[in-house]
Amino acid sequence: MTLDKDEALLGLDIVGNSIRMVEAERQDGKLIFSNVAHATLDLPFDFYAIGNDDFIPRFASAINSLLDKAAIRARTTYFALERRMLLIKQFQMDLGLNDEDLHRQVEWELSQVLVSARDEYNVGCERLGPTSNMLESVVVAAVRKSIVLYLKEIFGQTPLKLAGIDVDLFAAIRALSNAEEDMPLGLAALVDPNERGIDFCLINQGKYLSSSEISNLRTDGDRMNFLTGSGEEIAKVVNDELIRLLENMGNSRIPKTITKVYLTGNRAESEVIPPLQKLQGDAEIVFADPFRNVEKRLSAESESLIKLHPEMFLASVGMVLS
Repeated sequence: MTLDKDEALLGLDIVGNSIRMVEAERQDGKLIFSNVAHATLDLPFDFYAIGNDDFIPRFASAINSLLDKAAIRARTTYFALERRMLLIKQFQMDLGLNDEDLHRQVEWELSQVLVSARDEYNVGCERLGPTSNMLESVVVAAVRKSIVLYLKEIFGQTPLKLAGIDVDLFAAIRALSNAEEDMPLGLAALVDPNERGIDFCLINQGKYLSSSEISNLRTDGDRMNFLTGSGEEIAKVVNDELIRLLENMGNSRIPKTITKVYLTGNRAESEVIPPLQKLQGDAEIVFADPFRNVEKRLSAESESLIKLHPEMFLASVGMVLS
């Protein structure tokens, strides 16, 4: 994205009932973060809401109220869409395909997994690099056009211009890579406990590698609710899933050792860190802080928010980073 001089931009994401905003301004060639805000919605933004016209003014009103409360002046926004509202697939392609052949192969792969007609989706893909001497990895994200149209209807009732939409997962990786100078050095994991459950992502040298989600209310075993589980219980679930993701890498030449685990989201708790540290061995377990390595001029209220829970705003920060 291109930022004009002295333009204020807003990164915004909604997960469940949580709405988060981060405002930044370009001043004399520098990106300066000027505002951070958070609120709780009276209804979740999810698949059940999409298409319900009665909810549009309620979502718009919540956005407008937070804009006013936080005195946000930005009128251009970039929205991070929750990963569970998209189809994200990773494919292994022959190494060396040109863009046209790669596009053709991606379209064929999509035809095997999309549940509706292809023209009902907006699709984006990114080459992730070689995984062997013969294959490269490609990640594809497909979002229903009806979701995009619904978002446009919501923002049409706000003073904000919706200038772009990205996946919260990719925005989070972008923010994390900006904040962590050692991201290119190894394999990292992003763990996001939230209202829906726990989301996972492996990051290799600052790029997406693979991801998964576990629902909050599980249907196997003891049906543990992650929102009420103990630190030890959650740590075991997280560790098991990280092991599974590593095993699913198969014969990839990427080293299968996680060096750092970043906790993010609005349900990350410090009590998970000690038991997870024991299970993960040499991996460092930390809270993600997207405000490292950025210039800030924040109010006292915004400062208190990022002092307590900087990890909540990872995707929002990523949406205003070029």
